[in-house]
Amino acid sequence: MSGKVRTVSYVRSTNANLYFLFVGFALLAMGVIVNHSDSVNTGTGKEVSPAYGLIFALLGLWMLSMGIIALFIEPARKRAMIDELKKKNDTVVATIVGFPRNPGNRVDRMAPYLLECRYRDDVTGLVYIYYGNAFRMPDNRLLGCRVTVYTDKTDPSRYYVDMSRIENPAMTQGTYMGGVAR
Repeated sequence: MSGKVRTVSYVRSTNANLYFLFVGFALLAMGVIVNHSDSVNTGTGKEVSPAYGLIFALLGLWMLSMGIIALFIEPARKRAMIDELKKKNDTVVATIVGFPRNPGNRVDRMAPYLLECRYRDDVTGLVYIYYGNAFRMPDNRLLGCRVTVYTDKTDPSRYYVDMSRIENPAMTQGTYMGGVAR
């Protein structure tokens, strides 16, 4: 394969968002408890400074806000981006080449598989790699099939792999699965 290979990928863990929410809530609760000095027994007879509670509460609020943004606002922005890309209608037809594991996102202690497809630009010679939906198990029947990818020509990291229409690969007459049909 000649030319440069340019990978464009965005794989985000949804489990990290839940950790942000959990740790943020725990820090916020700890900050509230520490600020109520009558409920905190240090065993030394000294009072706990309210500054500690304020620091814990502020850290907890910050982490909660990061988790809420990632869980609720980001999917809405992604839907808006997909609608915008569909309106522009700049599409390429990419070929499904594999199902690599997504180690950043675990479901039931298993890393799901991502759909990987590639497109080679004939003008520039660049090979673009796009990642689509996550699958629990790889479906090897899709290898070699073609999918439509909506792209943003100004920013290649913005794309959407449309899985609603999967085209079967064009087969050369007389061949089947790499062998000759007799």
